[in-house]
Amino acid sequence: MHVQVEAQLDQWRQEDERRIDPTAEATTSRPVPALPVTPLPALLRRLTDAHYLYIYENDFQWRGSLWKKVHQDEQAFWRGEIIPHPQNDWQRFRGHSYSYYALLMEEPVLDQVFLYCVFQARKQRLQRLRRKYQLGDTSDHETIADELLKAKEIALPDSDRSRLLRKLMDAEIKALEDLIAGDESQFEGIIDRQAAGALAPASALATHELKPGQAMLELVDQYLEEMAREREWPTKTALRKRGELREFTEIVGDKSVNGYTQEDGVIFKNVQMALPANRQLKPFKGQPLVEIAKLVRELRDRGDKVDLLNTITINDKIGTIGLFFTWARARDSSVVNPVEGLGIKRLKNNRKGKRRHPWTIEELNKMVRAPIYIGCTSEACWKQKRA
Repeated sequence: MHVQVEAQLDQWRQEDERRIDPTAEATTSRPVPALPVTPLPALLRRLTDAHYLYIYENDFQWRGSLWKKVHQDEQAFWRGEIIPHPQNDWQRFRGHSYSYYALLMEEPVLDQVFLYCVFQARKQRLQRLRRKYQLGDTSDHETIADELLKAKEIALPDSDRSRLLRKLMDAEIKALEDLIAGDESQFEGIIDRQAAGALAPASALATHELKPGQAMLELVDQYLEEMAREREWPTKTALRKRGELREFTEIVGDKSVNGYTQEDGVIFKNVQMALPANRQLKPFKGQPLVEIAKLVRELRDRGDKVDLLNTITINDKIGTIGLFFTWARARDSSVVNPVEGLGIKRLKNNRKGKRRHPWTIEELNKMVRAPIYIGCTSEACWKQKRA
């Protein structure tokens, strides 16, 4: 019986071999791409959506790694070794040159300069990508396409691969445009608006000239209305600016707008540097700012620990006051900016031991519990938790 079974199996093997096409061996040496079940337009959309999300996530990681390096060696950042500083952001407006980077560097604040460098780096990357797109150069996206297709276990015919490469470039351009658009309200167009205001004809400013001896608080509403419209400030920002301007008048007095001197600016800065981080705690709550600053000095001289305002907050307040007086000086040449040059220069943090991290433990836990890490519906719906 065993011999008969072996003979039957041998016969079946011979029959199977005879059914094979003689040319099959030659064709099997090169795998034939499997046609996708999903219609091609929908498939391309899925792949480009995945690439769009990748660009966003990669940009987030890139910026985070740069910020970490900045905290490790701030001086290397100022030397341009961590990320290049803008060299050509000068803009021409009615025959004059303006640079937002030069404006920032008059009183540099680390966070603001860093974000502007990131903004300019994105713009340069977008310009290079657009140039390659116009030339039809998709060579940089060949590897990206291969990795995407491999990850999705998809094979495309060569005729459709070129379409995919162009779609990937489209998605990357759109992602960079969206990232840049998030910063444009803060950076883009500021120089144009300032230049337009500085170069406007006298007749255009006639209705906004200041009255002789007009007090500062009388002008705050007019100033905030104009600036909120010009810079598209949200209500929350305008209210914060109003509070900071009122702090200035509380500390040095509500004088004629052209009656302030640099001495007033120094007094304002000294008081701000002595204020506690939280003025709503006892014994500070309800006290005038000058009295609070005096009380904080006494407590600290006695050895009590009182956390002070950080330099970023103080610089922001000084910047608010300076911007107001710049606005006022454009309407009255006798006005002096009392806080000009008084911004705090932040030096490298040489403290050993405890180090400030970009993210708190609570924030990191919240991020890693997000659907994109623990399981989301799909790559396109990465914010939706999988059921």
